[in-house]
Amino acid sequence: MLSLGIAGIASPGETRGAYTDTIVESLINRAAGGSGPLSASVAAGVAAVQGGASLYGLAFAGAEVDPVDRVTESLDPAVLADMARQIVVLGEVHYLIDVAGGRVSLYPMSGVTVEGRQPDRSQWVYEGIVSSPDTTMTGRYPAARVIHCQWSFDSVRPWIGVSPLQRSTLSAELLAGIERGLRSELQREARYVLPIPTDPARSDFEEWVKDMKASAAGSLILGRTMMGSAAAGIGSTPQRDFGQKRIGPEPDGTTVDLRGHVAAHVLMSMGVDPALANPDPKTGALQAAYRSFLTGSASSLARMVTRELRRKLERPIRLRFAADVDNRRLRAAAVKSLVDAGIKVDRAMVLAGFDFQ
Repeated sequence: MLSLGIAGIASPGETRGAYTDTIVESLINRAAGGSGPLSASVAAGVAAVQGGASLYGLAFAGAEVDPVDRVTESLDPAVLADMARQIVVLGEVHYLIDVAGGRVSLYPMSGVTVEGRQPDRSQWVYEGIVSSPDTTMTGRYPAARVIHCQWSFDSVRPWIGVSPLQRSTLSAELLAGIERGLRSELQREARYVLPIPTDPARSDFEEWVKDMKASAAGSLILGRTMMGSAAAGIGSTPQRDFGQKRIGPEPDGTTVDLRGHVAAHVLMSMGVDPALANPDPKTGALQAAYRSFLTGSASSLARMVTRELRRKLERPIRLRFAADVDNRRLRAAAVKSLVDAGIKVDRAMVLAGFDFQ
């Protein structure tokens, strides 16, 4: 039975400011498999990473939980979405289980360290921080009190989750570098080269230049133009000489194309079909890619998460994504295919999810 309370085990202590910021920064850095500004930007700023994580998060947020009772009510859409996003981006997630007044609450933990003298996960001890707007509380908790889900782990450190970004560090950092370069290019101000249709020898030339430089347009001034040359008797002045020319951001096409290719590989490392990021996809292809994502990658992650939830919350928890629940026609077609393949109707109904209430 779930009967643990937060007050009996936690060791309260306030931590604020720089310490908490350092923890957040270290989590972001770890998501990229390294440290430093470039690694941090991989998790925090790359659209492909956040897009892939959003697909998992929204799929989990829209999932139905079975059974629904006073324990599983703690698995609200926001919690499930956060779990999925953290697992994909950071490689793991930790949530503290608190039971008070017959009500179960789940609190996200940060800065978690794990201790244990044996490989049995049930014997590990977790030390971490639970935050609120005004204070943060640091405590040590037994494994039974902590939901710990991982994307993957290495045999030498099975207590530390490894994200797909760490598995593909080179591609993730390359994508971050490309996007940084494009951002730098696009942050340049747009200006105009404006020829001066007058003779630089005139007395008002300097005043004219000064007024133009002070203008809000930010135009650039050329001290010598075809008009000036004509005034000096060198030649005639073509009409096009007096048209302004824009200079500003001009990203290299090869770099833009490379960004798309690298982003596709990063998404693949996250278990997301790059077709879902296609800016102009065919409707049928997009639907097929998303359904494949739900029934493949998202469902596999859901199985890992629900296995941990079942152990810690002591309930036979199941998750079913909203698209599968609502799409009765496709599920009925799946039943027919299974029956045609020789599977009994009752078993086919279960496999297709019709036993899910």
